[in-house]
Amino acid sequence: MAQKLATLENLSLAASIENDTEYQHEICKRIDELKEKIYL
Repeated sequence: MAQKLATLENLSLAASIENDTEYQHEICKRIDELKEKIYL
């Protein structure tokens, strides 16, 4: 799961650099869902 989280965070950074806010929001939602699974 840690590797998947790191991948999603890198994708979020790439989306931010490209100013693709729609994709970044989608990725952030997936990050939040994964963090919920990790920390619960």
